[in-house]
Amino acid sequence: QHFASDLQATQVTPAAQVTQAFSRLTGRLPSTAEQAELLAYAQQHGLENLCRLLYNLHEFVFVD
Repeated sequence: QHFASDLQATQVTPAAQVTQAFSRLTGRLPSTAEQAELLAYAQQHGLENLCRLLYNLHEFVFVD
């Protein structure tokens, strides 16, 4: 919840919020396809739920 609130306070558009969330948790920018899918998810389920989804990504859980 705090992560989503921080994104909303610092990023103006939903697309920027998604990009920032993804890059902060994975260390890279989302691909065009990932961005579109994540933005659609955020619009349907909310930014807070998107943040939960991102925290559960294999890419976030396991750092090489």
